[in-house]
Amino acid sequence: MCLSAWPEGEVQNTISDLLKEEIKNLITKEKVTHFITGMTPGYDFICAGLILELRKKYRQISLECAVPYEEQAVRWAVELRETYYDILAGCDKLTQLQTSYTRDCFKKHTQYAIGKSGHVLAVWDGTWRGKTGQMLLLAKKQNRAVITIDAHTLQVTRTKLTETEQR
Repeated sequence: MCLSAWPEGEVQNTISDLLKEEIKNLITKEKVTHFITGMTPGYDFICAGLILELRKKYRQISLECAVPYEEQAVRWAVELRETYYDILAGCDKLTQLQTSYTRDCFKKHTQYAIGKSGHVLAVWDGTWRGKTGQMLLLAKKQNRAVITIDAHTLQVTRTKLTETEQR
């Protein structure tokens, strides 16, 4: 799963490069074959695009797009909607969790994705109150391996599971 905020310019390009390297590491070193994206604008879109690109080389990988509710993209700008639907058209599995918006749909969405994931990859600004911080807290609670890219320092941090935690 990949989730995050959206810096721009050279920082965005550097983070995109780091994300690509981490995704490749997950494929080659951790033997991850199934990726889930939350389909929110920002690095979810970038991760999805990278996975679709890498799928050409690593044919064993698949992309699942987990959509919190059916009309998620209806009010977005045209460019974002086009990117959203392009990613959906290229994914291997579409999971729509609800037909309509509810106050807790994004919480359910995060619970679904973390529950299905062994690893979590996130660009994070260090804020626990935001969606990414809450997702990371849930991932830690569920003993998931976590890779974070600091949105400010660009430092990559990996938290591996111990054998006890993997059981």
